[in-house]
Amino acid sequence: MAAFLQGIIKTLKTLQLRNTQRGKSQSFNGTSYLEVTPINGMILRSAYTITSRNNNYLTYFRRGSAYFNEANKSLDEDKYVTNVWENTLTYAKYVGRHDFLGLVGFSTENYSQLHFGMSGSGFPDDDVLNDFGSAAVIGALEESFTENALVSSFARLTYKYNKKYILSGTIRRDGSSRFGPDKRWGIFPSAAAAWLISEEKFMQTGKLSKIFSYLKLRGSAGRTGSQNLGNYSWRTGVSGTVYNNLPAIIPTSLGNPDLRWEETLMLDLGLDFGLFKDKITGTFGLYEKRTKDLIYSTPVPPSSSFSSVSSNVAAMSNKGIEFDIKGQVIKRKNLTGTLDFNISRNISRVTRFNDQVKALDLPGASTRRMRIEIGGRTGQWYGYKTANRLFVTQEEIIALQSQTATGARQFYRTGTEAPGDLYFMDLNGDGKITVDDQTYLGSAEPKFSGGFGGTVIYKNFYVNATFSYAYGHTRLGHYQ
Repeated sequence: MAAFLQGIIKTLKTLQLRNTQRGKSQSFNGTSYLEVTPINGMILRSAYTITSRNNNYLTYFRRGSAYFNEANKSLDEDKYVTNVWENTLTYAKYVGRHDFLGLVGFSTENYSQLHFGMSGSGFPDDDVLNDFGSAAVIGALEESFTENALVSSFARLTYKYNKKYILSGTIRRDGSSRFGPDKRWGIFPSAAAAWLISEEKFMQTGKLSKIFSYLKLRGSAGRTGSQNLGNYSWRTGVSGTVYNNLPAIIPTSLGNPDLRWEETLMLDLGLDFGLFKDKITGTFGLYEKRTKDLIYSTPVPPSSSFSSVSSNVAAMSNKGIEFDIKGQVIKRKNLTGTLDFNISRNISRVTRFNDQVKALDLPGASTRRMRIEIGGRTGQWYGYKTANRLFVTQEEIIALQSQTATGARQFYRTGTEAPGDLYFMDLNGDGKITVDDQTYLGSAEPKFSGGFGGTVIYKNFYVNATFSYAYGHTRLGHYQ
């Protein structure tokens, strides 16, 4: 009790010591561009954007505070800078019922982060001699720098006939510094087509014209690339240290020079509609995504002194259907109201693992985990299955503990079970509960998901409510 009271008194004294904790942030975002029209219909544009943010955080705890016996000071500074330079040339040409729009471009993007930190303690005076040069002990200086760059070239051509039929094609070539020199470049093409059915003559007369105010059929196919990994995952990282009072370096991360772009082929078919002068609008769509060379951090043998390495580990597919609708239910002079609803179904499957990977176990609690395996969904729960009851007496727990040949007790699970704990099932019948007894419990991926909501606007007063739902998935609590 005395120690508790002393802690309270020391904390109150700390509050009276006028300790310093000061944070400052400065940001800047600017864009400049040059636009030239050399001939009719052609536009040459060059734009440069810079985004910068500086964070500074200073702390100073005076002598006698609850945190340090001696005065302690620390300073952390971070600087983030993003530079984007984009150059495009567009050309539009109209010939009768034919519309052409072409674009070619080149862009570069660079992101950098600089961190600096230092600390000191044992200052002779809290008010005057409190600069870092006056500290009796200077802590280790911290300095780190990281950056990444993306270089892209791209082209797009769009053709429209009679404002009803639309074709477009795009191709881009991206190079990312996040991959090794031999794997940096990826080529990603796409194509799309659309038919404005509502512009056809047979849709603009009779009953159909009164029902459909807008109707569009569209389809697309394209390949995209993902570089969702660390800036230097392709190379082994090192850090400075001190060994035997001499400067040294130690490896801090395991690199993979064979890392390459994660690529996704997207197929999409949809129908957009507007009914009764757009009082009701909505979309209906089908899609399929085929991803290969999925980037994931996989475990490595403990003998490597590392826990994981980034790799292209798998291929997977996603197939689904989407539907959303929005309707205007109230329209008065100063009052409008709308309702909206959407629903979707997605089925994901892992179709292949690269190299020697057979399955992936995502991190989780000791009693359950999420597993990804060939042919399975991406959100499969694996864990211990319960007997739908709790332990009631200590005797039934002891009865589950077997005696080994040496006479040592083999515990049922952890040796800490007590009445009221979950009764896990020994599925393989070896007399104990281990990882081998974990089994499929369900999927975290819902059969259906979506949302609904409404909006009411009265003059300058606005009210909106949004809800989401999911059905047909398994949720596991902490003790399940």
